[in-house]
Amino acid sequence: MSHRDAIRPDCDRPRGAVPVLRAMAGSWKSLVMYELLMSLVSATVLAPLVLAGSYQLIGISGEVVLGNWDLIRFLASPLGLVALLLTVSLSLSLLLIEYAGLILLADAALHGIAPSMRQIVARMFAAAPRLFALASLQSAVVLLALLPFLGLAGATYWLLLAGSDINFYLAERPPRFWLAIAIGAVFAIGLAISAAWLFVQWALSVPLCLLNGQSWLGALRLSSRLARGRSRRLLLLIVGWLVTKEVVLLLALNGLDGLNEILLAAFSQRLSTILWSTMALLVFDTLALQLLGAVFAIGLAALIAYEYEQARLQEAVSLLSTIWDPAELAAPWPAWRTRVAIIVLAVAGPIASIGYAIVATREYAEHHAANVTAHRAGPKAAPENSLLALQMSIDAHADFVEIDVQQTADGHVVLLHDRDLRRVTGDVRDLHEMQLAELQDLRLTVEGQSTAARIPTLAEFIAACDGQIRLNVEMKDFGHGTHLAAAVLDVLRDHDFAQRAIISCFELAPLAEIRRAEPSLPIGAIVSVAQGDITLLPVDFLSLNHRLVSGNVVRRAHQRGMQVHVWTVNEREMALRLLDLGCDNLITSDPMLMREVVDWYAGLGQVERMLLRLRRWLRE
Repeated sequence: MSHRDAIRPDCDRPRGAVPVLRAMAGSWKSLVMYELLMSLVSATVLAPLVLAGSYQLIGISGEVVLGNWDLIRFLASPLGLVALLLTVSLSLSLLLIEYAGLILLADAALHGIAPSMRQIVARMFAAAPRLFALASLQSAVVLLALLPFLGLAGATYWLLLAGSDINFYLAERPPRFWLAIAIGAVFAIGLAISAAWLFVQWALSVPLCLLNGQSWLGALRLSSRLARGRSRRLLLLIVGWLVTKEVVLLLALNGLDGLNEILLAAFSQRLSTILWSTMALLVFDTLALQLLGAVFAIGLAALIAYEYEQARLQEAVSLLSTIWDPAELAAPWPAWRTRVAIIVLAVAGPIASIGYAIVATREYAEHHAANVTAHRAGPKAAPENSLLALQMSIDAHADFVEIDVQQTADGHVVLLHDRDLRRVTGDVRDLHEMQLAELQDLRLTVEGQSTAARIPTLAEFIAACDGQIRLNVEMKDFGHGTHLAAAVLDVLRDHDFAQRAIISCFELAPLAEIRRAEPSLPIGAIVSVAQGDITLLPVDFLSLNHRLVSGNVVRRAHQRGMQVHVWTVNEREMALRLLDLGCDNLITSDPMLMREVVDWYAGLGQVERMLLRLRRWLRE
């Protein structure tokens, strides 16, 4: 008989859902306090450390930031794979450490022991090296399991979709596109099944490390052995709990959103009541969501602890010789300390949110007008990158038009987004294979309908601008080794338009070429995915996917004298959020709407912008 068995006979241990819930309810203060504590520590200390560590790993490659294809190439290298494994392992180990403390508390509660928070934290951090090793092994296995699916997905793309530019398939969706989607769905289902199987096999590995004294490798092996015969039960319990969590959180968010609208409308008569009601709702919403998240985290830990206990009772004592004694934790803090700690942790998050809101509101009180850029030269109603789109953008009072330029086989700079002409003209040839004269007979289409518009040269487009609008020239060479940067610069100089243009590109090398030849011409990096501090890039502005934009990114960019342009912004609410954050340029396919939103926002007073910002944070 193990030491734990001597403390509490098997017959006295809670069995079944109701006794387990009753046992857990008796320790709710310690469980909630620990979860709130770990959430706060993870958000304010541990997560920033992981981020800083990932930056250092990127620095080993000789770069300060990796974006777009550079990031993919880095991750495909041996150093990149090591960096990815370490980053994923660190992130997973943070989750396991938080989860480990809940397991210890839940197991103590199942044995009727009042836990000591100090000893729980000490034991949890003592197990941190094993938990990190466990997380590293799990991460490595997951990445290895992912490789075959990535290889099959890449082969599917190469066989079915490599014949034309991906934008053609996204726009036209021919049968081979749906075939690729179907194959991808099969791969995704297979990946999900594999992930679920691994999750179930490893479900008991953390309690085995903590409560059974197993090594990280032994915990995984023993967890897989114990999962036999109860895999379906574990899967239903865990997946059911996680699905329930998402449903409840969604309902809670919708409910809070509706409640906020009602209360804000009721307290919108005076400025003072608007401010206090908004801050009160920020506190209430944050606290409610924190507690709800804690409940589900505790519940998952309780389920795993209970399943571990059932597995332990059903297996031979020699297999599970428990070395952890929950009776050692029977020295709780005084009740008043527990209550004070819970209150402090519960309000720390809301207070931090409000403090951040006030500081950021003051920082952006001095508003600067943002510009509007028409994406691919103009509205979607016109052929993209056409003279007709340009005229519509001028009529909409856009400040810039963003155009995509490439070179023909005979060296002329023309406007085209895709590497081939299939989507915009129906011709299947690549642009770099064609002479300019061959393009003259082709006509651009809109939603499959042919128009009178043709592909213009950059020189023709500049002439049509007639000084009424500025250009954001995006260079696209698709790896053909052309001298596109020099050719673009020659056209701008020949038409005396370099002072009314900015240059952007996904690749840094062409931008560096522009900088050397024409230092006064603003250059910008287009970034869709990145790792590292993108504000360290040697450019004058960042052209960011809207998902990458945050208040910190905008502030760091402005501190370094860089502008932030954002694409593609077609919705009013998104535009208001980006204007709140201080973005300098909105790139849109609806320049008329964005002109209206930007001008309306610029006309607000400082107090009105502050209230708008507070309400947006409340909704988010």
